[in-house]
Amino acid sequence: MTTGKLLLAVEAGGAGAHPAAAPASAAERAGFALLTLGDQPVPPPAGGAIEAGVRAGYLSQLTSRIGLAPTLQAPAHPELA
Repeated sequence: MTTGKLLLAVEAGGAGAHPAAAPASAAERAGFALLTLGDQPVPPPAGGAIEAGVRAGYLSQLTSRIGLAPTLQAPAHPELA
């Protein structure tokens, strides 16, 4: 019987969370294998939402080991519908 390694993932924010590196760096230091970044269908009225793909691109430059998985919502991205 082979013993596998348990891999854990964590969701970071969502709803346009700020792309600060602290949550991604903390997850990486804690040993998580994957960080998911949620998108939202409609940006808030103030226009403060940062799209999940943009956050993943930003965080890719600040992390070295953790996987990044942005989830994009089609209503927020008509070109994907």
